[in-house]
Amino acid sequence: MVGTSTSDDDRGLIPIFEQSCYPIKTLQTKCLVVIFTLKDRVEGQPNQAAELRELGIPLVEIELAGVTDFVAEIFKWEIATALACVPLGLNPFREADNQSRLRIPTEPLENIANKRDSLLPVVRIRENGLALYMEGQTRRELSTLGLRDALRTFLELRNSDSYIAIFPFFKPSESDVNTLRTLRDFMSHTLEMPVQVSTGPRYLHALGTMYKLSLIHI
Repeated sequence: MVGTSTSDDDRGLIPIFEQSCYPIKTLQTKCLVVIFTLKDRVEGQPNQAAELRELGIPLVEIELAGVTDFVAEIFKWEIATALACVPLGLNPFREADNQSRLRIPTEPLENIANKRDSLLPVVRIRENGLALYMEGQTRRELSTLGLRDALRTFLELRNSDSYIAIFPFFKPSESDVNTLRTLRDFMSHTLEMPVQVSTGPRYLHALGTMYKLSLIHI
């Protein structure tokens, strides 16, 4: 439910998933940790909840009488997701006009395919076989720097209350997946913020209209 149904008009809730671990500061300031346990069954780390509380990490513990109780938990979290959309002015139950939304990224791509070179992005920095593209305020901040310094400055200018998204536009092999996960975890811990990896262009369907709109606006 989170993603496609919870984003519209350049705002929404974006799922950050498949993270092996998070930096302590991220857990303290940007997360709510939920621990599910089955009654009379001890698994994982017995003292994990106490350790998280000592670190000042927001925590909720939910004990289930049995496996079937998890069905009720799913329904409860679906309701919570819908309620979280209220302050954002989003209606998660409104069926989106996907065809018109798909035209937002499709039309610029068709223009580029028709060889209208004026629509092609301009390479701002090219070094060692790598090309860096940037527009707007980002270009004004970084355009005179080398590749390494530009990337460093870009990350220093990051909004620490947000997240970083990495979209590789190729079908990743198992080796590629492991490399991307290592990069994600390294960036997440170094920058102390969530990092999302989602293989493009499937995100156009999978993760909601917020990505479609924001990518075209960059």
